[in-house]
Amino acid sequence: MLRIAALVLVVLIVVTAAAQRARADDLPREVIAHCVGCDLQGADLRGRDLHGIRLVGTDLARADLRNADLHDAEFTGVDFRDAKFDGANLTHAKFTGADLKGTSFAGATLTDVSLVGVRLDQATLEALGSARGLLHSCVGCDLRGLVLRAKDLSGVTLTGVALRGSDLTQTRFVQARIVGGDLQHVTAQGADFTSAELVGTDLRDADLSGASLRDAVVCTTDDGGDSAGRRIACIDLRGANLAGTDLRGARFCRDHDRDCRAVTADELRAIAHADLSAARLAS
Repeated sequence: MLRIAALVLVVLIVVTAAAQRARADDLPREVIAHCVGCDLQGADLRGRDLHGIRLVGTDLARADLRNADLHDAEFTGVDFRDAKFDGANLTHAKFTGADLKGTSFAGATLTDVSLVGVRLDQATLEALGSARGLLHSCVGCDLRGLVLRAKDLSGVTLTGVALRGSDLTQTRFVQARIVGGDLQHVTAQGADFTSAELVGTDLRDADLSGASLRDAVVCTTDDGGDSAGRRIACIDLRGANLAGTDLRGARFCRDHDRDCRAVTADELRAIAHADLSAARLAS
């Protein structure tokens, strides 16, 4: 068993070293597929069939992956700065801790792409026809300070995402799930959060003037109650500008979307620490 383990280790070392020395466009798929810590900067991988590959700690900055087949691929700690994914198939691909600053995805297939702990910049989002595909499922992503003005992000799932200071003016989050997000100081005038789930989301000092939170889930518990000992997560609206904000139909639900009931204005003031004097509330 020790001999087998030693042999496997030697093979991995040789493969990694070979990948670091050779031109990536000359490397067979079998070598690239399990690359760990490889230097593939500027690699020309256009049109390559690389579906299901697993890359860890690899440097693919400025790589050309246009029209490549990368469905079911997994990238962990990979540097993709200024890389090109235009026209690539990224169906079910997963990016964990990857650097996507300056990366382009024009015309790429982004069905069910998963982002975990990823940092995106403005250039990456501006190159997209629709940001919703890339942000379909985003966990712990760093989106601070981005301009998402008037983007349609309906139905996305953003968990523990940092959007602090971002421009969300007239952005659509209809039926989106934004759980445990940091949205402090965002500008979200006229944004549409209709039927969205906003539990545990920090909107302190946000500008929500004219925004719609109609029928939004603002509070949830894992067992439907609110007595001592039961876990409750609620929206935080302290210091938020709620002038003209539509809070009619705001809901308290069990298990995120079951056994929902309307939240009264008094409850909302208490659980969200909000000044609702200028908000639109149910009569």
